[in-house]
Amino acid sequence: MSDQWEVVVVEDTEEVRNQLKEFLERQTFAEKKLRVEEFPDFTSAQSRIKTRKIDLLVLDLIEGVPGGAAPDATPGLQILDEIQKSVFVPVIVYTAAPERVIGPTSPFVFVISKDANGFPAIAAKLKELFDLRIPQVARAVSTHMERATCSYMWGFVGKHWDQFKGLVDKPEFVRILLLRLGQAVSRDQIAAVEAEVFGMAAKGGAAEPDETVHPVEMYIMPPLGEELVLGDIRAKTVGATNEFWIVLWPSCDLVSRGGRKPKTEKVLCAKGSLLTESSEYKDWAKSKSNGNIDKIKKLMKNTRDAAAGITKERFHYLPAVVDLPDLVIDFQALHHFTIDELRGMKRLATLTSPFAESLAARFTNYILRLGTPDLDLTHILERLGS
Repeated sequence: MSDQWEVVVVEDTEEVRNQLKEFLERQTFAEKKLRVEEFPDFTSAQSRIKTRKIDLLVLDLIEGVPGGAAPDATPGLQILDEIQKSVFVPVIVYTAAPERVIGPTSPFVFVISKDANGFPAIAAKLKELFDLRIPQVARAVSTHMERATCSYMWGFVGKHWDQFKGLVDKPEFVRILLLRLGQAVSRDQIAAVEAEVFGMAAKGGAAEPDETVHPVEMYIMPPLGEELVLGDIRAKTVGATNEFWIVLWPSCDLVSRGGRKPKTEKVLCAKGSLLTESSEYKDWAKSKSNGNIDKIKKLMKNTRDAAAGITKERFHYLPAVVDLPDLVIDFQALHHFTIDELRGMKRLATLTSPFAESLAARFTNYILRLGTPDLDLTHILERLGS
C-alpha cells in the first residue's frame, strides 16, 4: 500500500479549502498521514477522482456545485450519485446546510455541519472509518488487482508475445485476462490481502486451520447476472413467511442469453428448512452439553445421525450469511418450478464452486444409492471359527 492516504477536498471557498487541507494533513490514521488535494468545484476534481485511486472524498454538495448553482442540494446529490456509479470512496459531505442534504442513506456517506465542531466531527468520523478498516480494505483490494494485472501483462503476456499478438485485439483476450484475474482472488491470494489489511494471518489468527472456510466463501452475494444456475438460492413469499428453494438442475440447461432457449421447461429444486426448526438446534439451545454440541456439529458437517427410516445423506446444511438464514436442505422436499416462477422469486445468493457441485453430487448420490441385503455375519464368524 501507499505510505499516505489520498484525500480529495472539493470546496468552493478558498479559505475553507485551505483550513481543511491544513487540518487533515495533521491527522494520522492506521499509522499513515493524509495527503490532501483540493479543488474549487466538482468539475475540476472529476478527472482526478475517476482516474486515480483516492481513499476519501470531502465534498460540499450545496455550495461546491459547478456553474454557480443556487444553494440547493439537488445538483449536489446528482454529483454524489455520479460518484457512486463510477468509483468507490467514502464521502464526507461538509456543508453549512446539512438539513437540505436529503437523499439515499449509505454507511459510506456522512453529513457533517460546518460549525464550530465541524473539524473535530470530521476527525471522529475518519477514526470510525479507519477503525472499521473501510479505506484499508478498498485500497488493498484495488492494489491487489492492479498487481495481478501488472504481473500477468508484464510477466506472462509480454514474455509470450508471439503467442498473444494475434489475440490481443480480439474479445478472447479480454476473457483470458478476466479469467486470470479471477484466479487472483483464490483462497491463498485472499489470505495475502487479508494479511495486508489486518497485519496478521487470515480469518482471525494463525490458530485457525487453513482447511476451514468462512461461510461468506461459499456464496456469490449478491448473485451475478440474470441466468438461473445450479446452486441458486431463492426465497418464495408464501403469506407472511418465506420458503427457501435451491436449484439442483445443471446450469447448462438453463442458459437463455443471446436468444438461446433453455433446454428444460421446469427446474428441479430442493426446499430448505430453517436450522432453528431442527431438533438438534432446539436441544442445543436448551442445553450446551457436549452431546448436544456434537449432534448439531454433525448436522452442519452433513453427517447427521440416521433416524428411523431417514438416512443421513438426505440433508445438506448451508450456513447463514447476511439475509440468508441457516438452512437445512432436504433432498426429499423436491419441486419442479418453471423458469418464470423461479425468476419471480427473490434471489438471495448462489453457491460458489466447488460448493454448488458438492451439493449436486450429494443429491445425485442420495437418489441413486442402492440398498443391498445385510450379510449374515453370524454365519461368516461361525465359519471362520470352525
